[in-house]
Amino acid sequence: MKKALLYRAGAILMAAAILGGLSSCSPQDDESSQPSKQQPEQIETQDTDFKEVTKAYRAFSEDALEEYLQNNVFTDDFVSDIQTLGQGSISGNADVALEGDVNDSDDYYIAYMCKQEAESSFSLSLSGPDGSRRLILNEACVAPSVAAVSLPVEQFPDATSLTVQAQSDTTLVVSIHEITKDKGD
Repeated sequence: MKKALLYRAGAILMAAAILGGLSSCSPQDDESSQPSKQQPEQIETQDTDFKEVTKAYRAFSEDALEEYLQNNVFTDDFVSDIQTLGQGSISGNADVALEGDVNDSDDYYIAYMCKQEAESSFSLSLSGPDGSRRLILNEACVAPSVAAVSLPVEQFPDATSLTVQAQSDTTLVVSIHEITKDKGD
């Protein structure tokens, strides 16, 4: 799990560096005070995971997200069992139904990619017959990235859907799984 979290954190930091025009983390002298002239393609070749995130983000589909998860996140040292509960491509407010039975000792794992025309907040919540539970509230999309949030099933065993609340110009691709974490953690 730590490895997967480090990969995701690295991808997000790499995207922030590209978008923010950061040249490096080392101290800068007067000659290097200009933003880096390094092209994103050069940075991508330095980090295999970032290349995979960028590939999935460019395709921006349920299949691309699922392929990224299977190849880069759901590794043998992270989870021992995976069940897909639902997937969807959503613009604005919508629900994605959860299908299948869940085990109280497992976790919900919700992965998503997000695109926006203009920065605005969006949230992901699990909903059930007795209400909902917000999992995350983001101020805006981070691109290109694959992000995830998880919750132990025992904290909301009766969830029936993932609810997305967003502006109509916000598009998300989501994939909801039930995962059994590797007992080696």
